[in-house]
Amino acid sequence: SVLNQLEHLLSLWRSQVCLLRDREEEEEILEKSLFQLRTKLLEGFDRWRHSNVFGGDLESSFQGWCSRPELAQLDPKSSISQVAKACVVECLAFLLVWGEAGNMRFCPELICVLVDAVCHDAVSDAAKGFVASKPPGHFLCSILRPMYNAIFDESYHSVEVENKDDKKKPLSDCVDFAPPEAGNYDDWNELFQDVSELEKRLAAQGQASISTSEERVQAIQSIDWFACFHGWKTHREVHSFMP
Repeated sequence: SVLNQLEHLLSLWRSQVCLLRDREEEEEILEKSLFQLRTKLLEGFDRWRHSNVFGGDLESSFQGWCSRPELAQLDPKSSISQVAKACVVECLAFLLVWGEAGNMRFCPELICVLVDAVCHDAVSDAAKGFVASKPPGHFLCSILRPMYNAIFDESYHSVEVENKDDKKKPLSDCVDFAPPEAGNYDDWNELFQDVSELEKRLAAQGQASISTSEERVQAIQSIDWFACFHGWKTHREVHSFMP
């Protein structure tokens, strides 16, 4: 998955270079095309971070991230700018999270929280001179699956194999429609729109803080998402589309 997403990023970058090569000076093409690619790819993430992390306009949000001193320690002998380093880290983090997210892509603000956590930990680890090694499938099994399981349990009780296909078995009150009290993607996504509200809910349950943790991905892994999601729903509605 990592190699696939690296190839994906390089392919997107080459395409952006081709769009600029007839209009820009050669020495400016690589970094300018990278910045343009990052702007297109992470427009939604920029808007989320603008309201949750740095404040101000969108440019100051990105500049706030680029000013982190740890970025200067990423490959210090490299001639590329700190802005270019920030672009590479963010683009790769987004593609890697998106590639593993599966059904959780229906929660774009949740994806933003995960991308922010991965970026934070990546530069922190690199600044310390090491990269944490995890077994294959760790992010999917330890980070994403517990989140999805909490969503799944709102509407289903099991998965059975029928004609070689997996078939989800709904709870008795969710056979035709999910009842108004059952949470769905939009309800949980609302929880991640405002990190300050998410942190209040985690604190009230005695769970780990994400934004103040030195290792944010580890903090996310330790959260009891069923307890966090349960009872969060802020409005009642009947759902015919279930997780």
